[in-house]
Amino acid sequence: MIEKDKILIVEDEEEFAELLEELLVESGFLVVGKCSTEKSALELVRTKKPDLVLMDIMLSGEESGIIIAEKISEKYNIPVIYTTAYGNQSIVEKAKKIGAYGYLIKPFKKEYLYSAIEVALYRHRMQIKLIKSGKNYRDVFNGTRDLIQSLKEDGRIDLVNPSWLNTLGYNEEELTALTIWDIIPHNRKSYFKEIMSKALNGETLTNIRLTFKKKDGNEIIVEGTLFPRYEEERITSIEGIFHDMTKHEKMKIILERQNYILNQRVRELKCLFSISNIVEITEGTIDIVLQKIVETLPYAWQYPDIACARVSLYGREYKTNNFKDTKWKKSRYLLIKKEPVGKLDICYLEERPNINDGPFMDEELHLIDEIAERLEKIIEEKEMEEELLKYTSKLEEEIKRQTQELIQTEKMISLGLLVAGIAHEINNPLSYIKATTEILKEDYLDLKDNALKKGIKTNKFKELEESIETISGGIERIATITTTLKRFAKPTEEKNFEDINQGMKDTLVILHNKIKNRINIVTEYGNIPKVECNIGQINQVFLNVLLNASESMDTGDIIIKTWNDSNWVHITVEDMGIGIPKDKRNRIFDPFFTTKEQGTGLGLSVSYQIIKDHKGDIKIESEEGKGTKVNISLPIKVENK
Repeated sequence: MIEKDKILIVEDEEEFAELLEELLVESGFLVVGKCSTEKSALELVRTKKPDLVLMDIMLSGEESGIIIAEKISEKYNIPVIYTTAYGNQSIVEKAKKIGAYGYLIKPFKKEYLYSAIEVALYRHRMQIKLIKSGKNYRDVFNGTRDLIQSLKEDGRIDLVNPSWLNTLGYNEEELTALTIWDIIPHNRKSYFKEIMSKALNGETLTNIRLTFKKKDGNEIIVEGTLFPRYEEERITSIEGIFHDMTKHEKMKIILERQNYILNQRVRELKCLFSISNIVEITEGTIDIVLQKIVETLPYAWQYPDIACARVSLYGREYKTNNFKDTKWKKSRYLLIKKEPVGKLDICYLEERPNINDGPFMDEELHLIDEIAERLEKIIEEKEMEEELLKYTSKLEEEIKRQTQELIQTEKMISLGLLVAGIAHEINNPLSYIKATTEILKEDYLDLKDNALKKGIKTNKFKELEESIETISGGIERIATITTTLKRFAKPTEEKNFEDINQGMKDTLVILHNKIKNRINIVTEYGNIPKVECNIGQINQVFLNVLLNASESMDTGDIIIKTWNDSNWVHITVEDMGIGIPKDKRNRIFDPFFTTKEQGTGLGLSVSYQIIKDHKGDIKIESEEGKGTKVNISLPIKVENK
């Protein structure tokens, strides 16, 4: 069974570490551990003896992956490949100096990961073989794809392998006639002198990156190891083992550029989303909205730490706290109906050139235009919104005024019904009184005459007594109606704790004449607590609901129930009338909406407002042809009254 290469993962992002492990296992490697600190990394290296370490350069806290890798390389001579989310050249150069066998920029494909590990393991093993032993050197020299060369102390090219010849485009005779300085670009010679000096002083240089000139004049980039070769304890040559990184470097540059553009696009989209989000959730004037938008703009640029922004509108300014008008600036006028009304300015506080030889990327120039267009729409919409709010406010005041008038009108309508009912109820007792008085008078006269003529006593005084009792009953009825009227139409705007059951009873008394002989009232009054309310207004609601119920049918039952649960009292009024058509149920609380020929359309609208003013709820259930049920719920105590 082939032994798997052992890999140690040093990564502080747990999800990424798990992803790495999955990719490595799929590629046939054995993951011997995952960790994120120096202490645990060194302990796992000591105990698990991995063949290679995948190291995150930027670990959390103060620990650095480069420092940990340096300790691992010095003590255990284990190859390290760096993973990083940053294409920072200074970090990469630092990593090279302490002997990295490669680095991968997140995110990377599985194929890149596998290739980087295989190359690193191969190079490390070859370097160990070449350094420790000279045997089989020629086989390795001729057969490997790596680029191998041997230099004399003065820089003359002594030996090169076939791979190196093919890469440079020379034959062996041509190349060995040259010195290393002939194939080093002019601008890289000083760096190579430093490298050669270190190697001649006995230093092994790993993961160095060099540039050479090919025969056709093009340049190639290689990466590898430069080390001294000894004979009798004396350095006789400098050996180099390299890997051609030219295609890799070109691809890396392309990927870095694409990644850079992608990241910039993400920042742009975040900026535009933030602008939309601010407009959506911010309540207030355009001044508040624009100031919040301005504060988010610097984060959309490639150097947010030195970016600042300003929006000018109608002579007013909205700017970031650090705003300063500098020469590194891009501006765009804001147009409303093709007329300039302001300007957008984005500035850098210091010069920071990029790959476009200027402080602003092409994508950022496009972004300024896009932001300006968004601002123009926002300004126009906000101006319209503020005008609409002013108009709406005036309209609401007018509606409020007219609603109060309508409520008063409805009260007058209710009062008219009350007066009519009271007049009718008073007329009956008065008729009794009048008729009985006449009888009493006639009988009394007859009795008196007969008694006088015959000189005898009579029992007809009993009828007189009954008549007197009838008179008393009428008087009592008048007193009851008068008391009910006082309770029903209490002239107060205050809310007191009132008996809802009594309010319903009073309303039924007022409606007695209108519904008697045709409507049967069924009541199921619960033992409910008093409710904090304006009883006059609540009685008006009961009157409106009961009138609607009685007018919806010629005969039948109206069932009234009251009960309570928790902090609420509930009232239901259910009739057996014609019901409400389905297409009209959603409009029954609308002012002026009515299903009756002579209705005002205000009763339920006013009732709805009264119940809402009491922090309660009113709902209607209805089925056409079967009847309607009104459900009213009132809090026992009104909060925030």
